[in-house]
Amino acid sequence: MRAFAELFEAIDRTTSTNAKVDAMAAYFAAADSADAAWAVRVLAGERVKRLVPRAVLHEWLLERAGVSAWLVEESSSVVGDFAETAALLLESAGHAGSDSGAERLLASWFEDRILTLRGMDRAEQVARIDAWTREVSGTELFVVLKLVTGALRVGVSRTLTERAIARVAGVEQSVIAHRMMGSWDATPEFWARLVSADTGEAEAGRPYPFYLASPVDPGLGIGDQLGDVSDWLMEWKWDGIRAQVIKRAGEVTVWSRGDENLTERFPEVPDAAARLPDETVLDAELVCW
Repeated sequence: MRAFAELFEAIDRTTSTNAKVDAMAAYFAAADSADAAWAVRVLAGERVKRLVPRAVLHEWLLERAGVSAWLVEESSSVVGDFAETAALLLESAGHAGSDSGAERLLASWFEDRILTLRGMDRAEQVARIDAWTREVSGTELFVVLKLVTGALRVGVSRTLTERAIARVAGVEQSVIAHRMMGSWDATPEFWARLVSADTGEAEAGRPYPFYLASPVDPGLGIGDQLGDVSDWLMEWKWDGIRAQVIKRAGEVTVWSRGDENLTERFPEVPDAAARLPDETVLDAELVCW
């Protein structure tokens, strides 16, 4: 967890996309396979739903930090986040843990701790959370509380995560994006498949370079550059998402211009495109009609 907390902090303190990719690549290169798999899930935006009601956590914080309810409410309204408020209050009151305890892997936090809260008696939930938060401090405490509340968001896109994994695996980003499609479990086996050598399985969905408009030279006649105006085709410029819809080998994939796989985000598009003949590629604007 400490390594993931350090990664979270590194991502949070920079606006540089390259620096974020560098930090993630360094983490993945050094991480245990189980930790790497869970980190992919978190970084890709796949959150675990809240397992403990906020009211229960609120009561726990009041007792643990020894503060008044109004102070928690005022602090939360300023900070804008319960987990961060709780971490700050515990730190300031000297009730946070220390960094001297044994390191517990991110996978262990999820599998042996966070997920076990589901369906548990509320008193037992509070007892366990209280014990866990006495083991950690700083950013690690904040991340643990975010995981408990089901609200951890990391400031990277799925595309940047794919770039970092592709760098570590030594394969094209489109291959990683293809492997992350659909449902998957955060297991060492998933991580091993994710970073394995490219066998060409993603080739069917690989997009072409996008065909972008080119400006004309205002100093020259438009007809001289584009030919007879009677041969022109013109259309309205619809504003949406530039995308390619690709039908190859019986499969349909939808890619954004930013190399992001959108197939699962617009299910009606691949459903409709399934009727197209193989080897069809549509390079156009994806709009809500």
